[in-house]
Amino acid sequence: VPLAQIVYHGLMLYTQSFSADEIIDDYLLYFIEAGSLPRFDWRDNNPSEQLHENVRAYQVCCESLGHLQKELISGHKKLSEEIYQTEYENGQKVIVNYSKEDYEVMGQIVYAKSYLLL
Repeated sequence: VPLAQIVYHGLMLYTQSFSADEIIDDYLLYFIEAGSLPRFDWRDNNPSEQLHENVRAYQVCCESLGHLQKELISGHKKLSEEIYQTEYENGQKVIVNYSKEDYEVMGQIVYAKSYLLL
């Protein structure tokens, strides 16, 4: 359970960080699950190689899910192996699928290595 995120979410904006050499899809999924803003630590000599990952993280966390930044988290649970749900006080839910298989929830598909906003 992302305890710190549940305590602080909606009260303040916060980030999760990782170094540029660690950028992988699962980090973006973790940002989504935790409801955080991404932060990037440039630690190599060619940060432009990670530009597309940074743009994608901004598009998802700030543009698509940014409206949830000031909502309190009202629940977090594991739905299945590698499938997590974060629920917000406004009633919206974000389902994150870390697995390599699609997952069906409430009649909708959460694609592998992806998320779904309900």
